[in-house]
Amino acid sequence: MADEAISVLAALTALAEDDEFVVVDTDQVETKRITVPHVRQALMAFPAGAVPSADANTLDDYEEGTYVPTVVCHTSGSYTTSTNTTLAYTKIGRSVHIQGRLDVTSETSPVGQLRILLPLTSVGLAEQADYSLGSAILSAHGGSIPNGVVACIPNDALYFDLLNIADDGTQSTIDKDDVDAVFNIQVGITYLSA
Repeated sequence: MADEAISVLAALTALAEDDEFVVVDTDQVETKRITVPHVRQALMAFPAGAVPSADANTLDDYEEGTYVPTVVCHTSGSYTTSTNTTLAYTKIGRSVHIQGRLDVTSETSPVGQLRILLPLTSVGLAEQADYSLGSAILSAHGGSIPNGVVACIPNDALYFDLLNIADDGTQSTIDKDDVDAVFNIQVGITYLSA
């Protein structure tokens, strides 16, 4: 049934400019031509608030916007951003994508690994099925980080970490000793929200 619905939607989208589309009834091996007057766009609207469905196959939420994440350290302390201070996000169902650039301009007693706030908490699933990695660039940081960095979202978290993967495959988190008080973070990552 879901495949048939997708086929009908694809037909609507593909033939919308002709104001008609073809539906094939596979049970009766019959083709029907249906005229839909003045159809030019297929739009789907979601309510302002999520309307959760018990059916895991129902798309019941869409949201997009920007947010101002904080950049903190695991143990204590924080960083201040200016100029580029927001990240964009899009939530479709429980899948969330964030992207953008942050410019860090000062620090306040940082201790530990860097953590950047997410717009929504990540999900917690068994056997690391919730583990998300994404693209990240750490620039103008004043250090030497071979192989670049990766954005990593652990399960059931409200932040992402920055990891470095060495040539021998070992990984380490980026912490306050790897950056100066001024640096830039660019990120693009998709994860599942709780």
